[in-house]
Amino acid sequence: LKALNEGQNPFYTRLLYYPDGVSLITHNIAWLNIAFWIPLQAIVGGFAATNLIYIGLFAFNGFAMYLLIRDLIGSQPASFIGGLIFAFWPFLTSQTGHPNSIIAFWLPLALLFLIRTLENGRIRDAVLTGIFLALGGIARWQLLIVGSLLFFLYLLYRCLTEARYRTKRTLSLLLLTGLVAMILMAPFAIPVVVALPEITQFTEYEELVRSTSQGADALAYVVPNQTLTIGDVILNDLPDRLTFDNDQMEYLGLTVLGLAIYGTVKRWKSARFWFLIGLLYIVLALGPRLEIGQVFYPQVPMPYRLIEDWIFIRIIAFPDRFNTFLGLPVAMLAALGVVSLINQRANGWKTAALVAVLGLLILVEYALLPYPTAVGQTPDWYNQLAQEPDQFAILDLPMDRQFRDKFYMQYQITHGKALVEGHVSRVKPEANEFLDNSPFLARLREANVMDPWLGDVRRQLQSLSEVGIRYLVLHKRFARPEQLDQWQEWLSFEPTYEDDELVVYRTDPRLGEDYEISQAMGDHVGLIRANDGPEKITQGDFLWVTAHWASDGQPSRDYQACATLIDEKGKAAEMECQPLIKELSTSQWTADEVVKGGAILQPDPFMAPGTYSRTLSLVDEQTGAILGRPLFLGSVEIEALPRNYEVPDPKEPLNARWADEISLPGYDLQESDTSLSLTLYWQALKRSPSFYKIFAHVIDQATGTVAAQVDTVPRNWSYPTTWWDRGEVVEDTLDIDLEGLPPGQYRLQIGLYDPDTGERVAVFSADGRPYPDNAVPLSLLER
Repeated sequence: LKALNEGQNPFYTRLLYYPDGVSLITHNIAWLNIAFWIPLQAIVGGFAATNLIYIGLFAFNGFAMYLLIRDLIGSQPASFIGGLIFAFWPFLTSQTGHPNSIIAFWLPLALLFLIRTLENGRIRDAVLTGIFLALGGIARWQLLIVGSLLFFLYLLYRCLTEARYRTKRTLSLLLLTGLVAMILMAPFAIPVVVALPEITQFTEYEELVRSTSQGADALAYVVPNQTLTIGDVILNDLPDRLTFDNDQMEYLGLTVLGLAIYGTVKRWKSARFWFLIGLLYIVLALGPRLEIGQVFYPQVPMPYRLIEDWIFIRIIAFPDRFNTFLGLPVAMLAALGVVSLINQRANGWKTAALVAVLGLLILVEYALLPYPTAVGQTPDWYNQLAQEPDQFAILDLPMDRQFRDKFYMQYQITHGKALVEGHVSRVKPEANEFLDNSPFLARLREANVMDPWLGDVRRQLQSLSEVGIRYLVLHKRFARPEQLDQWQEWLSFEPTYEDDELVVYRTDPRLGEDYEISQAMGDHVGLIRANDGPEKITQGDFLWVTAHWASDGQPSRDYQACATLIDEKGKAAEMECQPLIKELSTSQWTADEVVKGGAILQPDPFMAPGTYSRTLSLVDEQTGAILGRPLFLGSVEIEALPRNYEVPDPKEPLNARWADEISLPGYDLQESDTSLSLTLYWQALKRSPSFYKIFAHVIDQATGTVAAQVDTVPRNWSYPTTWWDRGEVVEDTLDIDLEGLPPGQYRLQIGLYDPDTGERVAVFSADGRPYPDNAVPLSLLER
């Protein structure tokens, strides 16, 4: 709309996928909805206009179907029921996210005026037929393709079954219809025709959707959808395979299905075309793989496979879109059923009562309550944003190309600023260049995470600010609490705005406005804040200290952050130092730098239990001198590791010894068809400085090769040999996968090795004899 008002190309915009912009040629632009909305919003407002158009289109769809049935059948009660079916057709009412997918009135009206053209031979009717066909294309090209199949098959059927239509006059009128349709569609169609190769190429997401849920589920035609009110009320206890969500809205309605079957049986001559066309549309909607109750039957040959690579079928993209106009033949058949029932009950009040009951049953089955409409609630901050005069962009979080982005574009109507992303069909790769080339944005787009390994906060945000992205807008409505916490923790500074709906950050944070240095350390480096971590840990646990640093000038040297544990006597019991962030040394900082870093401290596994003070200090990397005053981070209680010194009674005694460091008093072994569960009982002969890994090999006796193995650190990598105390018994269970192991005889053996050199540690039996290959044989296995 803005492009049209400013005389710009309506098929390209920089308001989405900023700063690169994006082509809209491959997008289903809702031209007809826009044409209805522009004058209406001036009267009632944007959101009210959107809702009125939705409701009005459903009513207009039904009215158009009413007119078609009345012309063909001549019964007003039957026309009313047929119009009601088409107005509330579940597949159409479920298209809340595709406003131009509910525009279905054009097809019954095109058929209506086609019939009048054939019957009366009037130019006016031929022109109107062309106009309504054109409206189908202007509304959505996919609808035109799906609906035109029915239109042309009906035309072919009438011409083949009635010779009076096979005249030059009829041909000239049909050519006029086609000419009118092409002229009206040309301004919209020419760019699309040029871009056909791009339109028929799917994005990775679309290919994934097509491969996992291509067509309709056959059972969904007769089982009420849980999105419908009746399905939600009475079908909660059905098995999962019999429940269908909004993406599988194929339900015909049992009342409607009964009427359609009755009409087909009682009035076959009038019903046969509509029955066959309805059957054709169902078969096509099922797609290339038959699905019944969410179970696929790929062995069943489906007709769709013959046409799925045709260019117009690829434009349709998803087979279940044939359900859009399945409602037309179904409504026609149901109307024939109503006529048959009425003829048996000629009395006027009985007819009225019958129509009322049928209409009520159809509405109950088709009801989708409450119907989701556009809610005119735009966060207050966007009104404030609209007052900022410059042209710039914002980044809404969480990022989402399939759901939330539509809300962000809705808010864009209010603020008018560009968005970093947006909802566009079949986006060209060049539109994603900026997103793909920014490590910060790429990670956000992939997992909605601000990459914790990117510690240079200001520089990552500066890459956005430099191209005109001014704000990060965090949506509390859409983000999980842990997402919000992670984003705000990474950002390090204070938001420029926050309310119950949004948290807004500037991409050019400024000292004194967005953050303060709470503790200056020296040489222009200081802390914004630091997290003190847990109050209690166990010997050997990691103690993480997260620090948010800033600079008020350019530091002259390289510094490290040092986390220290201080005992009750005031002595440093443990200290770990590392760069503030690895990717950017402090001598490379500029003024107004903001970084997120910290230090990791791992207390010695034999450190004396007790209470220690934690501090964080800034240390000169070359001299080791501490700058300024260390920051006190509170106290931490270090508890002793639970250790066991009692030697167990293993089922399989052994007593192998690895030098004077480690012994193996025995083991337990449990075998199943697919795995071995090996429990080893180690005992430390002394505190060992050596870090060893365990290997457990299943050796094929026939070939001497390793058929299965596990290489690990004790207790699933959590209890290395350097942590073992003298006399301590360490119970360690290894699970060895035997899946796919062929029949034969195998030998189970274990040992220790140095992971740095790969060299096995010498092992001896109880009487001092060395084991061959430094591997202890445990058991023979028969498979």
